[in-house]
Amino acid sequence: MRAFWDPVQLAHAPQFFLQRGQVRLNLECPSRALALLDGLASLRIVPQRPATATAESLLVVHDATYLAFLQDAPAAWAALDDAGPELIPSIHPSPEMLAQGGMVGGTPDGLVGQIGWFTADLACPITAATWSAAVASAACAADETARAEYRQRAETESKSVAADDRHHA
Repeated sequence: MRAFWDPVQLAHAPQFFLQRGQVRLNLECPSRALALLDGLASLRIVPQRPATATAESLLVVHDATYLAFLQDAPAAWAALDDAGPELIPSIHPSPEMLAQGGMVGGTPDGLVGQIGWFTADLACPITAATWSAAVASAACAADETARAEYRQRAETESKSVAADDRHHA
């Protein structure tokens, strides 16, 4: 088993989580990642540091508008008067808004609308460290995907060479 890990991921440590109407500590915390690393260590699996994610690899999975939002929104949020430490939506597009033609062909222009558009709910706050941690996580996934594809190609090619009778000539 292989594992990939970048310590930059520890920087994403949101505090806010809303569950059944109560504010609680967020479960996406460094101690959770450290527990997973301890589990790997108990199995004698040493995580590898992934190659750096490229813009192209990020765009394979996510839209450029969403990526720009994740990268730029924390600074824009921090510039607001009386902003909290984490980006938390205060509005989400509703089915009625969408049914009446709201947001056809685009995303909201305003930051508060974008937060509601790009986040699933109140349980996924964005912090100043989210972008770098998300890119590091994407690098882990992309690195393993690339290695798996390489292994699959190598296995296929070795089988095709072995099946070729001309190698005896």
